[in-house]
Amino acid sequence: MRAMKYRFSRDIYKYSFLFLSTGFKRFSYVKVKFFEKKPHFACHFFKFFASTRKVVIKNNPACYIEFYLMTITYEEFKPTAGLAPYVECYWVQSFSGAPGEVSPVQRCLPLGMLEVIIHVDENIADILENGQAGQLPRAFFHGIYNNPVYWKIKSNARLFGIRFRPETFSLLFNVPAASLYSRFVCLEQFLGKEVIGLHRPLYGAKDSASMVAHCDSFLSKRLSDPELQYNYFTAAADIIRNTKGNISIEEVSNSISVSMRQLQRSFKENLGTTPKGYLRIIRFRNAFSALQSEHEWADIAYDLGYADQAHFIREFREFAGDAPKSVVRNAEHFLKRPVAFTDSIFL
Repeated sequence: MRAMKYRFSRDIYKYSFLFLSTGFKRFSYVKVKFFEKKPHFACHFFKFFASTRKVVIKNNPACYIEFYLMTITYEEFKPTAGLAPYVECYWVQSFSGAPGEVSPVQRCLPLGMLEVIIHVDENIADILENGQAGQLPRAFFHGIYNNPVYWKIKSNARLFGIRFRPETFSLLFNVPAASLYSRFVCLEQFLGKEVIGLHRPLYGAKDSASMVAHCDSFLSKRLSDPELQYNYFTAAADIIRNTKGNISIEEVSNSISVSMRQLQRSFKENLGTTPKGYLRIIRFRNAFSALQSEHEWADIAYDLGYADQAHFIREFREFAGDAPKSVVRNAEHFLKRPVAFTDSIFL
């Protein structure tokens, strides 16, 4: 263990620690418990017990720091070629830890996607809204979000996701997602009983390959026409995605020979947001991706068409719930993936 950092509260005599050690790749949070009113504190007296996951001060079992380790993994899988215009990817996120252990708070970013999310195992995630926790449905659909979503889940759980391309989702299910802008709903409530065959066979599935194969088979059967029938909405959304959001709505309108008014109406009907709102989300997604490998904010702002660095930082904070500087500084706290990242919570 190379180093420890701590914060001290004179009012409640609590310590929070950030363990900077290559031996600990991930931990959920650190809980500090002191039965002594003013315990003597010295880092060099700490003793680590791996089996009990405790750090005991001066070998005093009544005065200890208890921390929780959890392994969180994330994988993406490509759909079959015939589904590529409709499905961006499948993904599996796994949470492994001690029985009853709760994950750190997960923060999902608004990245301009529609998703079906299924709890493969029995542990169900809780979504955190307005300081309250509420259990999510076992299988649910969420629309495009314009702000980060926070949630947590107990260990020994897996989530399976289907990330749909918003411009072609209605062609696959013939249901617009506008009513679910910044919302989620039980999957059967939104898409009907016909999707029972999609999610229920995944409950308790043994491996990711079988889940991907099942979804490929189920969704492929919904393709009534091998040739996509694009309309001006799908064309406009495709342009916005391909340009990474660095294009004006007027340019989009002119490129597909559709009035601005028609374009506004089609986006509101299909996604529940305006073309400009969707463009801003897509641009943020690409900014977040660039930030993980390129920390020059000026370059990112210029390449993606932000007016200046201040504009870039303001929009980044709006969508991520944090400034770019904070994301870079606390990079070790975030999972390196485009869909979401993890906050480490210290109690």
